[in-house]
Amino acid sequence: MERLMFFQVFDDGFKTNSVDALMMLHLLKHYEFEPLELIGQKGEGEIDLLKERAEFPITTEMDHWMYLKELVDEDDRTPIMSATFKISEDEFVSFQYGELSVKIKDEELLQEFAIRLLETYHYPAANKVWEYCKSVKGAVPVYIMQCITVELWDKRIRVMKPYIEESMAEINGRL
Repeated sequence: MERLMFFQVFDDGFKTNSVDALMMLHLLKHYEFEPLELIGQKGEGEIDLLKERAEFPITTEMDHWMYLKELVDEDDRTPIMSATFKISEDEFVSFQYGELSVKIKDEELLQEFAIRLLETYHYPAANKVWEYCKSVKGAVPVYIMQCITVELWDKRIRVMKPYIEESMAEINGRL
């Protein structure tokens, strides 16, 4: 499994990098969605996986689950390089070559999505990481927060804060 490097929260979304495409599919399994783009790697080139699946209508929750299961199975043969799924009007989950972007207006749902992602990537203090990232502007180097437990959060963050701020200044200066 990849290791999240940076995490940035916006008013109605977040983005992070070093994400596996299958993680995006795992996050979507409880939501209604419409696939807008799905590009896979085939040999040296790319293939439009939506055209390959044009006959697969998505009308029920079970259809969503089956669609995602098929994508996971397909990923073994044709790795997903780029994908965008519409959740509702102006809300989406997008994966582009390792970068995951999520735009959801409902703050509770957005937080649920982010925390589920952080927990899946083994962040024991996922709620604390989310709150920290929300409280600052710019991309946060979350890789250094991965092993911090809830019990040790305040103490460790106090010690790490100068390094976090230095890393943020460097990274956000390049973005």
